[in-house]
Amino acid sequence: MPKLKKFFYAGCRSLFLCGLCLWSLSFTKASGQSSFVYFAQLEDQTINPATADYLIKAIDQAEEDGAEALVIKLDTPGGLLTSTRRIVKRMLKAKVPLVVYVAPEGAPD
Repeated sequence: MPKLKKFFYAGCRSLFLCGLCLWSLSFTKASGQSSFVYFAQLEDQTINPATADYLIKAIDQAEEDGAEALVIKLDTPGGLLTSTRRIVKRMLKAKVPLVVYVAPEGAPD
């Protein structure tokens, strides 16, 4: 059963990412320019002031450039609460849609 569960989650993730890519390709701006989605990732890093600055700058840049969305791939063991609060506050004020997904699959059974 655990292998089937892993296969199901991997399939759901793949379908989500394919849908996200198709969604981002299906929109165009009124000026005729194609739309785009920004991507940021934290790979096995703790949440600290540097990673908070990285994600906040990614949100700022996506807004400034007029991105359709910002996709954040999150793979972190956790970290500082103060940095997490800074990130969450900025996310709540974001004018660009944010998509956060956790990958790879969570903690081992």
